[in-house]
Amino acid sequence: MGLVHVHGGRGMTARLGDRVRDRITEYEGIVIAETLWLNGCRRLTLQAPGEHEGKRREPLTIDETDAVVIESVFKLFKPSEPFERTGGPRPDPVQRTDPV
Repeated sequence: MGLVHVHGGRGMTARLGDRVRDRITEYEGIVIAETLWLNGCRRLTLQAPGEHEGKRREPLTIDETDAVVIESVFKLFKPSEPFERTGGPRPDPVQRTDPV
């Protein structure tokens, strides 16, 4: 249901984890939340990395139409790369025979 934004000549919808810039304020951050309102308006909450004057920067909530995707988090993973097994050793599941 999201609106499409222009990024590098192609349409792209902002998703959670994407790096986004607000067209109006030039605020740049990571999309940490999204809300969908009853009227169909989609709002994105951005969190800028780092600190300002020793405190974490305040997040900013913007309309989706004001967002420009700078970097998509989904391009970080290449499907051609093999997945590493990260769960540690465990035995394969065994189907037990029917006791009846």
